[in-house]
Amino acid sequence: MQQFARLDLIAAERTRVRQVKLRRVWFRTSHTLFIMTPAERAKFDSLLTDFQKWAPAALDSSQVTTDEEGNFCSIAIALCKAAEQNYKDLQNAYDRQDKVRAAWTCRNLMEIALYMKFVLQSKENAKEFAEDRLIDGSDVAIALKKLLAELNASDPSLEATIERIENQMVSEGVTRTTYRSARYITKQLNLKAEYGNMNRLCSKFVHPTAWSLFEADQGPDKFPGAEEIFYVYGAKYFDMLFAEIQAHVWKYGLHHRPKS
Repeated sequence: MQQFARLDLIAAERTRVRQVKLRRVWFRTSHTLFIMTPAERAKFDSLLTDFQKWAPAALDSSQVTTDEEGNFCSIAIALCKAAEQNYKDLQNAYDRQDKVRAAWTCRNLMEIALYMKFVLQSKENAKEFAEDRLIDGSDVAIALKKLLAELNASDPSLEATIERIENQMVSEGVTRTTYRSARYITKQLNLKAEYGNMNRLCSKFVHPTAWSLFEADQGPDKFPGAEEIFYVYGAKYFDMLFAEIQAHVWKYGLHHRPKS
């Protein structure tokens, strides 16, 4: 128990140090009208480098010895891969001053970080998230089937896919027909306010709203620095995910958090 308590303290301190560093970068950029210096950019790049060094070794699926470890590892790896790719896309969007793409990837990183926090809370949460792959897959296949029918066409492979997913849902005991939305998860995590604000902002950039149709194409003079704000917050979400999974693996290995 003392060892676990010590690991908790270490993980908490590492998380606190990361958050302080990010806050310092945020304050410096805000005081310079969001003009990021090379040194500040290097801090964000080093975050990705640290993650790429840690994740493959810590989440090595070849080292699993039980079904529980295998299930946990597959979920964690899927989320980590998605986070890494979106963070790279965010960096690229910032370099190109692409506000739309920066908004997309920032929001993606927020949702992926929330999913990670959700699944690490309990084995039950992780199971629900894994089940959502079948519910989502079924929704996609059925929607495509309906669209083809409207075109007086059909695809036998879709029928086979729907049947395969239905059989897998029966095999895994999945009875839900609605996936756990990001909105649902943020409510469970008590982070609804932060999610709502960022989701609302990003939507103004990524969807064809009246503002985006009339004014968003007026160049960098329209909301200058927006892509930098998305970059800073995207880095925050990426770092949050990194801190959460790292602390979990230090304490529990490739196992779900046990019930209290």
